[in-house]
Amino acid sequence: MKVVNLADKRGNVKQKHVGYSFAFLFLGPFYLFAKVHIFSGLFLTILYYYLLPLPGMDSFIFLFKNIMNNEQIELLSRFLLFFRGEYPRYVGIAIVIIIQFTISFFIEGLLLKRDIRSKKFLPVTEKDARILIYIHACNYKVDLVTDIIEKRNDEERLLNKKINVPYIIEDIDNTKISSFKKIRMQREIENLNELYNLQQMTREEYEIRRAKIINDYK
Repeated sequence: MKVVNLADKRGNVKQKHVGYSFAFLFLGPFYLFAKVHIFSGLFLTILYYYLLPLPGMDSFIFLFKNIMNNEQIELLSRFLLFFRGEYPRYVGIAIVIIIQFTISFFIEGLLLKRDIRSKKFLPVTEKDARILIYIHACNYKVDLVTDIIEKRNDEERLLNKKINVPYIIEDIDNTKISSFKKIRMQREIENLNELYNLQQMTREEYEIRRAKIINDYK
């Protein structure tokens, strides 16, 4: 089981586990219910109930006696009770075991892929991206959240050069700085804070880059 770091475009980081899922191996459909994948869990529950020699299938067949003729009931019984025979029951158990072992290899990647799409998560580092690509949770063109933040910084710097400032206000350091430039500076510092929180730089590097941003806007 490996851990990947994912973040949204605001820099909020979450850790996700990928790899062989022992939780699914032992819990089966209940693991899917716990992950709020109701339909997948329900489908697997129905499939396992059909394959395993569990009680209650006779009662289910009885519900159809009033709406089906005897021949249809017999065919339905043969189908639904097939894996409850003396020897087929062992085949059904073996199939369930194989399904459990097989799905356990892929389930975390599949669940993570769905989360990435729905919640717009991005990998934090290249190592995280390589893991996600390996388990097919994202494609090889996936962006890193750090690249997105840096790109946003570059766009804001380019925009700053095109801004005409209408008036001047006092900065917190008592330096004269335009109102628009002050807003841009604050945004760059916020982006820098996100990178620092993602542990993409040391405290010393953070202080140097922050000082440079402030100096550029003076």
